[in-house]
Amino acid sequence: MRDVAEDMGCSTEAVRNWVKQADIVEGRRDDGPATSAPGEAQISP
Repeated sequence: MRDVAEDMGCSTEAVRNWVKQADIVEGRRDDGPATSAPGEAQISP
């Protein structure tokens, strides 16, 4: 994940959060909210 984060110019934690959110939205995880809070960008699969 570090290489992906470096390529994208963001932190490894940001990539982890995006992957986690995508997994929640796609139904692969159920340990968080299924949508972002108001004003936050949605992740497109």
